[in-house]
Amino acid sequence: VLVLVSAGVFLQTLGYDLAYDDAFVIRSNASMRAVDRDFTAAFDLFGQEYWEGINPDSPELLKVQGQALYRPLSIFLWACIRTVLGPGVTWGYHLLNILLHVGVVVMLHRVVLRLFDNRRLAFLAALLFAVHPLHSEGVAYVAGVHDVIGTAGVVGGLLIFLRGQRITRW
Repeated sequence: VLVLVSAGVFLQTLGYDLAYDDAFVIRSNASMRAVDRDFTAAFDLFGQEYWEGINPDSPELLKVQGQALYRPLSIFLWACIRTVLGPGVTWGYHLLNILLHVGVVVMLHRVVLRLFDNRRLAFLAALLFAVHPLHSEGVAYVAGVHDVIGTAGVVGGLLIFLRGQRITRW
C-alpha cells in the first residue's frame, strides 16, 4: 500500500517537461551534450562542479560557475537516463525521483518499525511522509532529486545503524 500511494501521488509528473533549473542543468548543459557523444564522459562529471557546462551559448545570462556546488551523483544519474532514453525524453528523470521517493518511504517505515515495534505507527508515519506536500518539490522538480538522495542517505544510514544495535525499540 505504501509503495502504491507514494508512487501514485507523483505519477502525473511522468508527463511533465523540464522546468526552471532542470532545463539549464540537463537540456542545455554542455557536459551533458558531451555524454550524448560518448558515455564515458559521464564519469568526468564526478570531477566538476554542479553548474559547470551550464548555458555555454550565452554565459552572460547565467553566471553560476564558482559556487563550489558538488552533486556528482545527481548529474551522473541524469547522464545515464539521457543516454538510455535520449536527450529529449523527460519522463525518465521524473521516474528516478519517484522511485527514490518510494525507496525512502519504505526505509522510513522500517526505521519506525524498528524503533517502536508498532506496525500501525510505522505505517502512519511512512504514509504521512509519502503524501506530505513538503516533498512535492523534491519529487516533482527534477533538480530536487538532491533532496531525495540526501534523505535516502540519512534514512538508509539510520536503518543500517539500527540493524547493528541490540536495542530495537525505545
